[in-house]
Amino acid sequence: MNSGASPGRANMLSQKLHGQETTTRGRQYPRRGLLEGLPHWRIKRGVLIVRVEDRERVVELLQQFVKEVYGWTVVLQPREWRRLRRPAG
Repeated sequence: MNSGASPGRANMLSQKLHGQETTTRGRQYPRRGLLEGLPHWRIKRGVLIVRVEDRERVVELLQQFVKEVYGWTVVLQPREWRRLRRPAG
């Protein structure tokens, strides 16, 4: 998100990407985020590596919240592929 983004929009993007726990009438319900079901590698804040077949889903979500989304083709070393295993759940 750019530095001028509201905290509410930044929070909403985080919830859509990573999910959240929602409480209703004293009960907690998990809301899954997009990345919970996708193999991904978070390099640092704002930098993700996802598989080519998952790229479009991630870009579509990011474009709803972020003005500019950049993408590159990255060739991973065999030892780095383990970071892109499907998340548990």
